[in-house]
Amino acid sequence: MSIIPCNSTPLHSYTLKNEVFVVPNRYTPTSIIGKGAYGTVCVANDDKTGGQVAIKKNNNIFGHGTYSMNISTRVLRELKIISHMDHPNILGLKEVVIPSSVSELTDLYMITDLMETDLRNIIRSRQKLSDKHLQYITFQILAALNYMHSASVLHRDLKPENILINSDSRVKVCDFGLARGIDFEKDPTMSTCYVQTRWYRAPELLLSHEVVSKQADMWSFGCILAELLTGNVLFRGSSPINQIEKIVQLLGKPDMENVRGSQQGVDFMKRMKNYPGRDLSIVLEGHNPLAIDLLRKILEFNPEKRISASEALKHPYIAAFCDPAVAVECDRIFDFKFEDNLHNLDDVRIEMMNTILELNGHKQRLSSPTEGTDTKSKSSESAFSLFKSFLKKVTNSEA
Repeated sequence: MSIIPCNSTPLHSYTLKNEVFVVPNRYTPTSIIGKGAYGTVCVANDDKTGGQVAIKKNNNIFGHGTYSMNISTRVLRELKIISHMDHPNILGLKEVVIPSSVSELTDLYMITDLMETDLRNIIRSRQKLSDKHLQYITFQILAALNYMHSASVLHRDLKPENILINSDSRVKVCDFGLARGIDFEKDPTMSTCYVQTRWYRAPELLLSHEVVSKQADMWSFGCILAELLTGNVLFRGSSPINQIEKIVQLLGKPDMENVRGSQQGVDFMKRMKNYPGRDLSIVLEGHNPLAIDLLRKILEFNPEKRISASEALKHPYIAAFCDPAVAVECDRIFDFKFEDNLHNLDDVRIEMMNTILELNGHKQRLSSPTEGTDTKSKSSESAFSLFKSFLKKVTNSEA
């Protein structure tokens, strides 16, 4: 993975459907494959390798008004996490490009491997997947979850569109913008608002439980697995309350000793109708009994009884595809402490610069505007000056 700083290599501008991409000469954007509120993804030819890549343009990351802090922090978080991860089933970072002037630092381009589609499109297409395909896909997602959880990273937004797939059934998990770090042993609480997509949200989160575990991601995966098996969303709730009702209608009302939530959430469950639940073997009739058994272990209402990714990797359903070289743990815990020092946009901007410095092998760090006795404007100006000096050195060394 390399960093392409400003002016270190010739950049060209390309326009696709009114979206401008400013990228190094070696890349030729050809088509847009994804577009959201804050970013656009395009396919590009790589003249150096003869292959293709995906280029994600994070638009105007510091210019979204009252949302700027959230958006810029999300981009920074994803940049740090995907550069930390090194696993075949997690979308990795190939290069970072900053085409705008450093003092503005508006758009950030991330270059990654190109994947053909995602599981949402596969499900929508009604394409029939064989049981062998499902086993292989299941193994890869579990391997990715096991790896990120071993680094103390919760994905927090696992859903079909965040799982990319190629025609050879190779899978990569993507989009870590909502991820959080957590010490599962010492302090498994999470103070930030949980914003995961409702249909894939674990019951303890719907009930506002303050203790969050890696099993929350496992619940999301269970919903995805069921959707792959049936072609339909398993719990299509119209609101958080309706979502928990959908879960209980299928799985049955749990004993209160298995309910985890806030006092209000627990009280809500006490008042809920005593649904008997349905037998998953009947709901999923015709599917591999081992897949149904794995799903039962994942869709445990009580997160403490829910199977973990490391345990699920030993399940017989995926035994034929379980590769020990892929089912590995990360050798480093991801440190989220950098977020404690992000008090304003200048802090985020400088931490993003420092991340680029670090990724490029430089230990020197720029000072935050909130550090020392300098005023915010002087510190920020000094930081930009230092960063420009770094870029100039890189340019000269490459000449």
